[in-house]
Amino acid sequence: MKSKEVDVSVIIPIYKGTQYIEYWLKILEYNFLMLKQNMDKKCEAIFVNDCPEEKIEIDSAWIDKINIKIFHLEKNRGIQGARVFGYLQSSGKYIVFVDQDDKIASNYLLSQLRAIGNADAVVCNGYHKRFCIHGKRLIYSEVRRQDRVKKLSNFIEDGCQIISPGQVLIRREAIPEVWVNSILKKNGVDDWFLWLLMLKQGKIFCENKDILYTHIDHGDNTSKNLFKMRESAEEMIMILGEKNIFHKNELDKIKEHINTFYDFKRNRLNDIMTMYDYWLYLKIRDQNMDNYFVENGWKRIAIYGMNTLGNRLYDELKNGKTEVLFGVDKVAASISYEVPVFSLDEKEIESYMETVDAIVVTPISAYEEIKKDITDKFSVKVISLNAILLQMIQQYRGKEIEE
Repeated sequence: MKSKEVDVSVIIPIYKGTQYIEYWLKILEYNFLMLKQNMDKKCEAIFVNDCPEEKIEIDSAWIDKINIKIFHLEKNRGIQGARVFGYLQSSGKYIVFVDQDDKIASNYLLSQLRAIGNADAVVCNGYHKRFCIHGKRLIYSEVRRQDRVKKLSNFIEDGCQIISPGQVLIRREAIPEVWVNSILKKNGVDDWFLWLLMLKQGKIFCENKDILYTHIDHGDNTSKNLFKMRESAEEMIMILGEKNIFHKNELDKIKEHINTFYDFKRNRLNDIMTMYDYWLYLKIRDQNMDNYFVENGWKRIAIYGMNTLGNRLYDELKNGKTEVLFGVDKVAASISYEVPVFSLDEKEIESYMETVDAIVVTPISAYEEIKKDITDKFSVKVISLNAILLQMIQQYRGKEIEE
């Protein structure tokens, strides 16, 4: 049942992110109070738990302080499904969709509501912060870059011009029914989908120069996985084509951008650069991958993907306590190496698979497909090199905080 009408609804999907809830309760208390005192506006916070296996519990004292609604979904709906569910349970004249790991200023709502005027959406500036990089960067470093959010053609030809929906306060009546009724099954571009639909319908976007928002890149964000983002973008294109909302030439330009931005070579190069960045971060801090493997009980491993990353991983481990027994590669027949290298289809690999504690997969974007290919044939632990590097960084940073 919807709550009584309020002015602003803040919708927060939660997926295995209960650690973020305390932050949101505190920052929303500041925001709601400031909006009440300065503009006499009422607000509500809607938490949508999109992880059925994990419950969200909020102390009743908080519910007495601020207007909170908590919903537990019976099955995972994905990010757009959770956002839409929260939207349908809300009653605010204005809507804000934030991600669980976003950060906002204590005057976020007040500044955004003052800035929106007669527009249908207002986009604030903010920071983009990477978890293993010192400092942070402005999302829009120049006025002209933020000004690009006003034109549909920029979203068609150059992709999404808004880093996250958390930057945007939206007039409720401006949210298109097509977006509400067409849930993308693949997470990734539902926000780009929303902005395209709004701008195509003639909705007016304006910008707020205030720095109110911080996007946190944890390394495993969906936006970092270009393969998944491409799948989501292609699903969006299919829906836009079926609904006949965009002209053919507009759809062709969106497709051209997708093909250029999410092409395989760019995907692979981005993966390699990202992992080398993580690896170098750890090396500078004397964090040893061999120790990490031993601590996890992986004394004998295989490496999937014997190209550049596979070679560097082998180099790092070969003189340590972790033994690399063999490699796996689609083009194994063309590879001569210090250890045997097999394709998954070779009969000989079966006996080798029984001897390893884990297989480390070096490609990022194709990881899920590779993992399925392996586990369909063998009962063995499979983990991605990217996940290992991220876990090592998180452990190191946790120790830094403790010290």
